[in-house]
Amino acid sequence: IITKIKKGNEPEQELTDLEEDEVADLMKGNSDDKIIVTVKTPGGTQKNITLVKEKITADEGIVKSYVLQGRQKIGYIQLPGFYSREDEDIVAEDKIKYDGCANDMSKEIVKLKKDSIAGLILDLRFNGGGSMWEAIQLAGIFIDMGPVCSVKNKDGKVHFLKDPNRGTIYDGPLLVLVNGSSASASELTGAVLQDYNRALIVGSTTYGKGTAQSVFPMDTLLDITGKKKYDDYSDFVKVTGGKFYRIDGTTTQWKGVVPDIALPDIYQEVESRESNNASALLPDLSKKGIYQPLPLLPVAALQNKSMARVKADSSFAAVIRFNNWIMQKKKSNDIPLQWLPYISQFKNAMHIYHSIDAAEDKFKNNISAANNSFDAEKINLTAEQGRILNQTHLTRIAADKYVYEAYNILQDWFNI
Repeated sequence: IITKIKKGNEPEQELTDLEEDEVADLMKGNSDDKIIVTVKTPGGTQKNITLVKEKITADEGIVKSYVLQGRQKIGYIQLPGFYSREDEDIVAEDKIKYDGCANDMSKEIVKLKKDSIAGLILDLRFNGGGSMWEAIQLAGIFIDMGPVCSVKNKDGKVHFLKDPNRGTIYDGPLLVLVNGSSASASELTGAVLQDYNRALIVGSTTYGKGTAQSVFPMDTLLDITGKKKYDDYSDFVKVTGGKFYRIDGTTTQWKGVVPDIALPDIYQEVESRESNNASALLPDLSKKGIYQPLPLLPVAALQNKSMARVKADSSFAAVIRFNNWIMQKKKSNDIPLQWLPYISQFKNAMHIYHSIDAAEDKFKNNISAANNSFDAEKINLTAEQGRILNQTHLTRIAADKYVYEAYNILQDWFNI
């Protein structure tokens, strides 16, 4: 329990004498004053804790790029969502806004190219989607020109959407990481790059959402003058207004994007997909677009090399054992009511979970992760806590077995 707060050289204040907003005012601000907080522990003892203020950076949800260093430098870009900084994609006079994740991605690629990367990994795992316009622009970064998808509205009319920009910002080897939580706009981007043979799709089958929604306020009442009755809406509804399709006329709805190279996924047997929703629309087909794919990629050869590594890797083996166990549990999820058989079943389950943790702890790789040269200069100027968080993030990327396997697949690709 917080009992007292002291800001800089100001007198110490009892919390019982302060309102909530007064406490907030003490804690925030641009001054360098340290804050000493007195707390009472559950045991009844009192402790003084010194807090140092730092600038908050809200960059967790934006594009970031790194350099994987091993036999060769590989760029790595993490995209958490397809965001746009504007409420509307189209503005007055039909001018298009470009300030979103696609624009940020372009900037990160420019940074990485200055570090002379030999290939690029785009990580769309756990990316639930977002702006479809941003997804179209982002796919267009990697292809020269042509249609990227088609959209069918509620009247059944089909419209093809094209890459809005001629040319590419990066035309080197590209690998896209996906999993069962990659949905909607993520799937659109992955499908475009796969259909054009522009990138290798690696991971597990995506979520399977091929529909587009808009959010509307529930209360749309007008006053007697015809103006909106309320300016501050509290309740909203999400309405499906259309379905989008791959340029070959197929859909990602229910099916998802099937990776070129599959990797064991701890979530692949968990029934959390679009097709498991009772309200999910059924998949169908659309018109096929006219487009010119790039030459075929050496998928079969890369599959064989990746499968050999996965079979020999203890951490992937633990994931496979876990998925086999989940499959058995789904077939017969009987729980014994006698104590001894129950304890035996419980211990077996805990052993499965612990084996995954143990394999993760033993996982070793031959790469390290670093900031790109441009960001490295900025990191050196940040406060200590910011540098600690950055290093933690770099360590996590380097320890990710899926990132490491993606790195190895790219190395195989270079050799082929």
